[in-house]
Amino acid sequence: MLSCSPANTTPPLYRSELYNTVTNFEARCVTGLFAIEILEPMQKIRFSLKDPEKKLSCDLIFNAITEHHLEPKSLMIEGTRKILETSRFTQFGKWDGSIETESGNLDLTKEYGTRDKSWGVRPVGEPEIGAPGKLNAEPGVYWCWIPINFGDTFTHFGTFEDHDGNSTQLSADLVEISNKEVIKPLNNISHKVDWIKGTRWSSGAQILAQEGDKKIEINTKACGPRFHCKGIGYQ
Repeated sequence: MLSCSPANTTPPLYRSELYNTVTNFEARCVTGLFAIEILEPMQKIRFSLKDPEKKLSCDLIFNAITEHHLEPKSLMIEGTRKILETSRFTQFGKWDGSIETESGNLDLTKEYGTRDKSWGVRPVGEPEIGAPGKLNAEPGVYWCWIPINFGDTFTHFGTFEDHDGNSTQLSADLVEISNKEVIKPLNNISHKVDWIKGTRWSSGAQILAQEGDKKIEINTKACGPRFHCKGIGYQ
């Protein structure tokens, strides 16, 4: 257990605890107001947030529909130095539970969702002592990631590109679960993003690929409120 509880700090910091207790395949990790419970490894996960000010709370369970799907590694090199090497898996599933906000509550019943987990080396944290900085220039990373749930069929597209538009990672797969789960890698992959003029916001995108001789075209459209990626680990 790791516990940290600073005294006489303004603004107040919540006490954080990390537990790693495994009993009958159950594990629980608590940090401040957040809690994650592994109810069934790689199949069922519970996420909860208890806000004492009652501005935002939730109690949600993710039930996997597919197996976890490992994506190709992401690699970034500056000169002769490897500064990023990460892996990530993606998994399709459904959410059940409730979300409580200041403006009202939202009940979820078997709502489609996607979760992912990444790990590896990233250019973050304290710089190396006695060595040049890991990033001496703007890396110019472009990332487009589009997992789509169609019920018993799923498509998974992702690409990283450098500042010259060269793909450093590119993959697309078709996942079917009608009888048993089958992952079909796609080829001849390309995509096009429709940008809103004068902004970096997208209004939609098109994905082209092939499964053998069969051509696949997916057209997406941006909808709902804009997601600014604040507070989830992205700059």
